[in-house]
Amino acid sequence: MPPNESLGWGHLHLLPLTPGPTFAPTASAQISALALTDQARRLLELARPESKLIGGSIVLLLGSTTISLAVPKVMGGLIDSVMQGTGAYTPWEAAGILMALFGAQSIMLTGRSGLMTVAGERVAARLRNLAFGSMVVQETAFFDRNRTGDLVNRLASDVLLVQGSVTTSAAQGLRNLLMVVGCTGMLCNLSPELAMVSVAVFPPVAGVGVWFGRRMKKQQKKVQQALAGSSAVAEEVLSNIRTVRQFSAEFREKGRYAEKVGISYDMARRVGVTDAFFAGSMHFGGHASLCAVMALGGQQVASGALSIGDMTSFLLYSTFLAVNFGGLTGVYSQIMRALGASERVMAIINSAEAPPAIASSDNQDQDSATRDSAANLEIAGGAALGDTVAGHVVFKDVHFSYPTRPHAPVLGGMTLEVEAGSSLAIVGASGCGKSTVLRLLTRLYDPQSGTIELDGVPLHMLEPRGLRDRVGVVEQEPVLFGGSIADNIRYGRPEASRPEVEAAAAVANASDFVEGFPDGYDTQVGEGGVQMSGGQKQRIAIARAVLKDPAIMLLDEATSALDSESEHLVQAALERVTEGRTSLIVAHRLSTVRSMANKICVLNKGEVVEIGSYDELASKPDGHFRRLVQYQMLE
Repeated sequence: MPPNESLGWGHLHLLPLTPGPTFAPTASAQISALALTDQARRLLELARPESKLIGGSIVLLLGSTTISLAVPKVMGGLIDSVMQGTGAYTPWEAAGILMALFGAQSIMLTGRSGLMTVAGERVAARLRNLAFGSMVVQETAFFDRNRTGDLVNRLASDVLLVQGSVTTSAAQGLRNLLMVVGCTGMLCNLSPELAMVSVAVFPPVAGVGVWFGRRMKKQQKKVQQALAGSSAVAEEVLSNIRTVRQFSAEFREKGRYAEKVGISYDMARRVGVTDAFFAGSMHFGGHASLCAVMALGGQQVASGALSIGDMTSFLLYSTFLAVNFGGLTGVYSQIMRALGASERVMAIINSAEAPPAIASSDNQDQDSATRDSAANLEIAGGAALGDTVAGHVVFKDVHFSYPTRPHAPVLGGMTLEVEAGSSLAIVGASGCGKSTVLRLLTRLYDPQSGTIELDGVPLHMLEPRGLRDRVGVVEQEPVLFGGSIADNIRYGRPEASRPEVEAAAAVANASDFVEGFPDGYDTQVGEGGVQMSGGQKQRIAIARAVLKDPAIMLLDEATSALDSESEHLVQAALERVTEGRTSLIVAHRLSTVRSMANKICVLNKGEVVEIGSYDELASKPDGHFRRLVQYQMLE
């Protein structure tokens, strides 16, 4: 079974929405209504796996609603029996009956609330897992366009609104609907003339409610977007609080956050005011109907056409009708607000379901711990590259621009060949495309034109997950995840044993400082590795790459941010790691280039302008590399 079906999402077809608050039956309004119906269906589909819990809740809801409809009739009969001196039961017996009904109703309400709460939490967990799973398989360009705080907000507050709409609000709306229908039927049974007066006010009120609901849906979407903006600022500041402190920018960031909160407050205030007008109109309409019933009903009692008990029952049913109709329109308002929030969540799920430009088995529910790292590297069509990867890399006339900057080319016709098992350094001025070359090799992006080949096979034909399993990456600012040192080293191979972890740490010159900690490999690195020094983080990252045993090693300024002692230890580790592997080294320090690279490639404005050994390039008069050496010597 595909993973989406196991989540109750197997038959959902996500479509863009184009709601429009209008009364005119225009073509756009009809399209909006169809889109709204489809979105509501998709939200209800989320609750399908909880059908037993929700079904039990609905049964209890029907029971409690039936009791609610019986109470006014029992009370009216009691009044008539007291006033007329006749009746099947005494006041004490009637009170006992009512007490029994209320007790049974309380039990049913408790059960209904409990079942619906459990179902709602399960739906929320399922939606969060689905949305997060859709996020992590997005292409890299998706994260270039969306801020982390915005995405986190969609998993938090947006999901909470959706959760309420598909469970609690839906159940409450069903109860209100049953009460409205039941009360209307009882009113018609008691007095058809009064019933016409009682329900006449509700059609225009319902029309106003639909208009308000659509307006609130549109406004709530803006509220969620504003909340996402404030969450993005908070996430950015808190995750970089040390930098904020170093620049004494606390008050400036407080002001920036307050500005975003002010925007979200203004949006939420508009929704609240709209909701207040909506609730006020419902309240007035319901009680206006009740006043009309009291006036006309009083005349019927005076003329003897209606008993006092029936009049009492009628007033109670009218009150119930007004309250539940107001509740029904209130539920509609809540659901419309939830639909506004759900569009943002659905947009992520929808984009994940679309065929990605870089297709990968990451889109399938595959546990990396169960993958065989020695498996063949798959090629599109079911072929395989082989049990081993030699690491022969070729760039042929590669043109590339980042998706967020399509008109700013980074690589403009780059052609380059790296022999298997050799090491190539890539140097050049900032912005010339050095790091971009490494990102293309791991298929974080694909070039707009030209081809990149690995062992003679175009990279775009290779399955990305298998490709990345054979490439080790060590960056200038390595990322460590909250957890132990051992957890971070085995991040690429979760199934690795402790001896394998320790062996990788030894190769990376990390074993000495790790074993010097009281907790050794179980030492916690802190959020983002904040409790480790730069050199320690770098060596943990090298050990992480070593444990993968990659065929290709990519080093992106791996020593530029280190002190001399740390650089020496890290460079010694890198020399051991790159031995016998195809290695591409982006480096600013030319001392690193000279000791580690067989050849040097000089990039200028996204093109290869020079290639050769250190001595060959350094001896070229007026060469690009010679100028780089001279600049560094001057520095």
